[in-house]
Amino acid sequence: QPLTEAVPSAVAAMVGMIPEGLMLLTSVAMAVGVVKLGLRHTLVQELYGIETLARADVLCLDKTGTLTTGRMIVQELVPVDLSADDLEAALSRFLGAVDEPSGTLDALRAAVKPGTEEALARLPFSSERKKSAVSFRDGTTLILGAPNYVLPPEELALLESTIAGYAARGCRVLLLAEADGCIDGE
Repeated sequence: QPLTEAVPSAVAAMVGMIPEGLMLLTSVAMAVGVVKLGLRHTLVQELYGIETLARADVLCLDKTGTLTTGRMIVQELVPVDLSADDLEAALSRFLGAVDEPSGTLDALRAAVKPGTEEALARLPFSSERKKSAVSFRDGTTLILGAPNYVLPPEELALLESTIAGYAARGCRVLLLAEADGCIDGE
């Protein structure tokens, strides 16, 4: 290489190797990355997000609003085998008996006022079973969760097109079901 190219390249490499130069070099590289992403209409909240993004192979986006607003909002309550009033009453009953904090339940509580009935037994939500349930003294159990974890396949098939329609619009779909009996185990 000619001397005019070799000297600046060698100096740049050596500056990056010493601790003071490494800090400067890293900061400049991250600042340049933030500017480049900004030109592509991307918001970078932390400077070190560039380093994290460099190691990402897949970027997943959440369309429920939790990334942009930090909270979810109920778009619509859709009754299936009962009236809208009965659906709201059942959901109110469920919400009054469940006291665990979550973004999903907070959104539902904002849409429907929780009831006051005490639960006989509770099955808290877990990401493994993707549902929660509450049993009441009158022998009914209300189950709230992902439709494919709440309903058996033959009943789920009847609602598949409705669920797919809401999911295609970017909505998170939950199903509230009523069953006879009390919670037993999982």
